Order: sequence, then structure tokens, then C-alpha cells
Amino acid sequence: MKKLRSIAKAIYVAMACVVLLAAVPAMGQDKLSKPLAEFTLGDLFPSVVGEAAKGTAQSWQEAADVLIRAAEEREQSVASAIELKKRELSQLKTQAKTAKKDKDFTKVGMLDGQLKTEQMVIRVLEQLEKVSKQQSAVAESWRTVATEMSTFVDANVTLDPFRDARIVRPETGEQDQRISAADYEVFTAHTKALVMLGDAFSKFGSEMQRMGSQRKSLLEALEKGGHVGGSR
Repeated sequence: MKKLRSIAKAIYVAMACVVLLAAVPAMGQDKLSKPLAEFTLGDLFPSVVGEAAKGTAQSWQEAADVLIRAAEEREQSVASAIELKKRELSQLKTQAKTAKKDKDFTKVGMLDGQLKTEQMVIRVLEQLEKVSKQQSAVAESWRTVATEMSTFVDANVTLDPFRDARIVRPETGEQDQRISAADYEVFTAHTKALVMLGDAFSKFGSEMQRMGSQRKSLLEALEKGGHVGGSR
């Protein structure tokens, strides 16, 4: 339980960091009302993250690794429980078959109840297995977000030296202060890293929604099976 609380806390911190990461520095009106010839690449595309975000990415990576290990252990535990219950169910079926053959109807009735209980337990465990597998998918997706965030921070830092470059074609005889074709590749790499980070967040959100739907299905199955107070 303590491990789960730590994971939950890490997720809450991560979500808060997303808000901070997305914040773009405000620009004064005077900075954007200057002549076009004075505009720089940094005016159009200001830096939105710093080295501190690198620490956030590292924290997310570590938290995701913990969650992956916990999910794997959970998945193995549920799989083992299903295997054990299926063996027990098979043994009960054999006993029920023998009781019917011996016409021991009292025992048949008792075993029939046990069979239904075991079948219900297996159904719940199988639903839980789906949730456990989805938890692994969420954890892997979260780790991908951390990796892409780290890549984006690196790309952002690499772009910093070029933010003072001008964007207007120089007049004849003036020095060309625009970025070169080679430098432009640095800018495109930065943009690609941002797109990849957005895609990673999108997939992470989808995996979280899928896990939520599976958890809801499991809860509904428990309610229908009479395992929730007040249910029939």
C-alpha cells in the first residue's frame, strides 16, 4: 500500500509539472511592437523549458520504472491465482462427476455451490488480469513520455544559441543575421521533438482512459455479483 501511495504521489507531482512545463513566458507589448527587422527567432519561439525540466523527466522515468515493476508483479500474481483456481475448479468438477455417479445428491448440491463460487472468482480474476495488463501499458506509456520530454529539453537547449537570429532578409550590403540552412535543421529537430512529446502525452492519456474503462467494468461485475454493499 505504501508503494501504491508513493506512485500516486509521483503521478500527482507529474501532472502538476505538466502545467508548469507548458507555461510560455509572457512577453511585454513593447517587445512585440518593434519593427519586423528587429524580430528574432526567440521572439517567435521563446524557450519554454529549462534544465529544471530535465530533472522532471528523470523523476518521471524513475517513477515509471517503479510502476512498471509493480504492474509486472501484480500481473504475475493474478496469472498465478487464475491458474491455481482453474486447477481447483477442475478438481471440483471431477469430484462432482464422481458424486453424481455415486448418486450422493447431498454432496452434488454442495459441490455445485462450490463450482459456481469458483467460476465467479475466476471471472473476477480474469477481469482483474485485464486491468493489470493495462496498468503495465500505462506505465510503459508514461516512461515514453519521460523519454520524449528529456529529448525535447535537449532540443530546446540546443536551439537556445540560435534564438537571437533575425528573421528578415537583409538589405543589399547588410550582414545576414538569419539562421543558416544547417542551423534550420536544429529548429526542425526541436519542432519534431515537441510533436513527439505531444504524441506521447496523447497516447498516455488514451491508455489511462482505457484503464479507467476496464476498472469500471470490473467494479460493475463486482456489483452485479453481489460483492458491493446494498447490491443484490
